[in-house]
Amino acid sequence: MPAISAIIITYNSGAVVSRATQSLESVSEIVCVDNASADGGRSVLCDKRTRLIRNSQNVGYGTACNQAARNARGEFLLFLNPDVALKQGCLAALSRAIDRYPDCSVFIPRTIKPDGTTWYRDRSRIEEWRHRGRRFRNPVQGDCCTRFVDGGVFMIRRDLFLSLGGFDENIFLYHEDDDLSQRLAEAGQPMVVVADAEAVHDLGHSCPSTLRNAFIRQQAKKRSEIYLKRKYDIPYSRVRDGLVVSIRLLFYAATLQGQRAVSSAARLSAIAKAH
Repeated sequence: MPAISAIIITYNSGAVVSRATQSLESVSEIVCVDNASADGGRSVLCDKRTRLIRNSQNVGYGTACNQAARNARGEFLLFLNPDVALKQGCLAALSRAIDRYPDCSVFIPRTIKPDGTTWYRDRSRIEEWRHRGRRFRNPVQGDCCTRFVDGGVFMIRRDLFLSLGGFDENIFLYHEDDDLSQRLAEAGQPMVVVADAEAVHDLGHSCPSTLRNAFIRQQAKKRSEIYLKRKYDIPYSRVRDGLVVSIRLLFYAATLQGQRAVSSAARLSAIAKAH
């Protein structure tokens, strides 16, 4: 098995991160960057392989990942969210895939949701925005090439990740993987989903589910969307987007759908602040 450095970014993730670290049966090291959590990231220190880097402020997911990648020692970097747990044999399956596909440097395990269904996307949001209306294929059986690297859990050769500049640090949270996928595709780098490597992702549970956190996340997601559309010259109308989101906000407020109203308010805030 090649030397693999697991990278985990925590932000008030103490309730879930131990499950992630316990599933890393044979990695060389775990590099954890804590983005100024209230618990200071202490919950990951029970694993002796962990090197903890504490940030004094939340610098964002992509920036923290780059910070960890620069400090990692492994030939490969295994990025995983705190709410992801690898199933038994996942790392061994990824390692076998490295031997099967010597020209590939990016490997993605099959992602399973807690209810047992498969979570799968075969291309980035950037390609979806460019080709509206195109239908996506259903998950295939066996290993397959993809055009999307799921940022929740994936493995990449460290030298390649660093040569690409890592994640775009202009993105605070969300869509970092879409941007990386696009750059990998443009560089002609194959990306392979490894069918017999499985990981369970409890989506959206890497930090406490409060209305405040929901607002912050949705605001960051909309900011990232606007940034990427401008970065890749995808048509975007701030006025039209603001109008659509405003109508949704009014509807959700009138029908007492609080969670959706908060999400729409967050998106509208991001649109209003966009330059």
